[in-house]
Amino acid sequence: MRQAALRSLSNACARAAKLLDPTPPFPLSFDISMPWGRGFLDGIRVDLGGLIQIDGWWKGVFEQEALPVVSLDGAQIPFLQSFRFSRPDVPLTPEEQSAQVGLALEYLVPETPAGPFHILQASIGGRSFRFE
Repeated sequence: MRQAALRSLSNACARAAKLLDPTPPFPLSFDISMPWGRGFLDGIRVDLGGLIQIDGWWKGVFEQEALPVVSLDGAQIPFLQSFRFSRPDVPLTPEEQSAQVGLALEYLVPETPAGPFHILQASIGGRSFRFE
């Protein structure tokens, strides 16, 4: 009986400690908030599964040559794919109403990283953003 009471007390303390010092939320996300070409970049997210995603919007056809360069600790991360999605917050002309202007750019971290990264860097249109 005494062990059960101690175990319950220990579990309660562990739960309380998690509330006081929670682990960081994932995916990690950072604000970019900058105009870019015919659109805008909102931010960049890092998923534990090895996916890095830059979100924003772009009016018209997206030109792949405008891709941001993403690196972890100085090693460039290869671009994987882009996709479009709805962005009701972006003002559109009547001709654009059916267009999906949201744009996501995904980069895939290689399967065998050297270890945990410390510096995420994105170079976009001559500007560089560094997140530690």
